Amino acid sequence: MIGVFYTGRGSASPFVHPIFIAITALSRLIVLQGKDMKPENIVFEASAILLLSVAILIILRSRKDAAG
Repeated sequence: MIGVFYTGRGSASPFVHPIFIAITALSRLIVLQGKDMKPENIVFEASAILLLSVAILIILRSRKDAAG
């Protein structure tokens, strides 16, 4: 993903790939440290993933509407 971001090939928006990287990092954090975390923290991190996913959808749809 980082290579695609820096080369600019196939990028719908310059913000989409870093958001995917952030989602991946949060997911790994939940998986690797999920047993030792408080349940509230897991919910907060899952909410952050959901928020980032919605942000990607909004960016891609607004980009699609502007192009079409």
